[in-house]
Amino acid sequence: MAGSGNVGVPDRTEISFNKQDFFVEKTPNRSSKKTPIIIAIVGLAVIGGGYLGAMHYVSNKTMDFLHAQVDKINAGQSNHAEIQDEQRGLFTSTAKLIVSDQASSISAPLTVHHGLFSTDIESDDVRIRKDGKNALQALSNDIDKATLAVHLKNSSLKEDDFRGSSVALTLPGQLTSEDEDGSRAKIYNPALKLERNSDGTLVAHMTADKVETSEGMASFSNFGSSAISFTYDAEWSEQLVQAGSAYAHDHSDENRLALEKVATAHLPDIHADMQDLKNRVSMSMPETGAEHFVFDITRDKAASVTRVAGSIDGIGNSGVKGNITLKMALDQRIIDTTMKLSNGDDANMQQDLVALAQTSPRVVLEELRMFDHKNIALSATGEASIDGSVVKSIDDFNLTAVVAKFTVKGLPDGAGEMAQAYGVPGIKDGQPVVITVDKGSVAVNGNTLF
Repeated sequence: MAGSGNVGVPDRTEISFNKQDFFVEKTPNRSSKKTPIIIAIVGLAVIGGGYLGAMHYVSNKTMDFLHAQVDKINAGQSNHAEIQDEQRGLFTSTAKLIVSDQASSISAPLTVHHGLFSTDIESDDVRIRKDGKNALQALSNDIDKATLAVHLKNSSLKEDDFRGSSVALTLPGQLTSEDEDGSRAKIYNPALKLERNSDGTLVAHMTADKVETSEGMASFSNFGSSAISFTYDAEWSEQLVQAGSAYAHDHSDENRLALEKVATAHLPDIHADMQDLKNRVSMSMPETGAEHFVFDITRDKAASVTRVAGSIDGIGNSGVKGNITLKMALDQRIIDTTMKLSNGDDANMQQDLVALAQTSPRVVLEELRMFDHKNIALSATGEASIDGSVVKSIDDFNLTAVVAKFTVKGLPDGAGEMAQAYGVPGIKDGQPVVITVDKGSVAVNGNTLF
């Protein structure tokens, strides 16, 4: 018994000790596993609290920005603005904006969606009234209201330059107009969007689902989905934004003229894209059209030229269709002088034309390609220029020599003989054609036509 007990006691003691040791070792391991979880929870709480705090700051900052814009409008003498029914929220706020003058008013219920980096403002019920009537219905009975979508980059609110922001206005319905001469136009769901990019450029987009125009009963033009945009460089857009802001806050004639002058000072980059074009001049003429039309005018500052590029796919009638592509470059002086004259600066018009001619400006045809329905290709390249060395005054324009040199490839058989029959000899496929206008006479490849 004793032996048995002596053996048993150590066994129980060892087992008891091992159990104690086991629990002692496991306790810190459980704690170490909980620690990362606790840290993660605390971290999420800190991040969440910071996020909510940031959203609270951003939402208040955005609404304060709207009030600041209202104050700017009220600082002018033409308009009055106010914000009604304002309800501020952490993620979404609502308010009603009313802007009015003596004859018209604009009311827009706003829904403001707050974000850490940007804010979106929407209104699907913009009402415009003039002389007590719905001004939109005056444009068309199909249009009762407009929709507004504003995207604001939060970082630009303090600088108030709207970089990275945009505003879009859409008229859901048919915008119609009719002139006294009987010409009519319908634009389906027209939309205008102004976008200030982060690099400072300003882009104006205009789109429509469909456009219909007509003159009388016979002549008409139809366009499918249509889009056109105007892009102003950073320096020019800065002037436009300032002039536009001044006019928005005060509709004085002085501010209006200043805005018009800035807007017509330079030619912006232009992009046009239209689908399904149709045109008929009269009932006796067949309908012509094109499947797709793309056109670009882009200023190339590095080369001091304005580039023109375009393409028309599927042009013709139901029987014969083809494609046309065009690329050309105009000396920038031509564009700048044209814009200056169109801006109403007629006092120095003659001096401007003389100065332009003296630079011997060029128009370069980089590529003109035409394909018919049989895939027969005709192409041309060349350039036209003015000899400005003889121009001293506006009277010298009669003596100015204009020289155009083109090379045409893919002429159909018999084209040269036909041209010679009309008094234009020397027209050969792939050979230069030189056209000279000098002292009132026109010559082709050295042969005077008249």
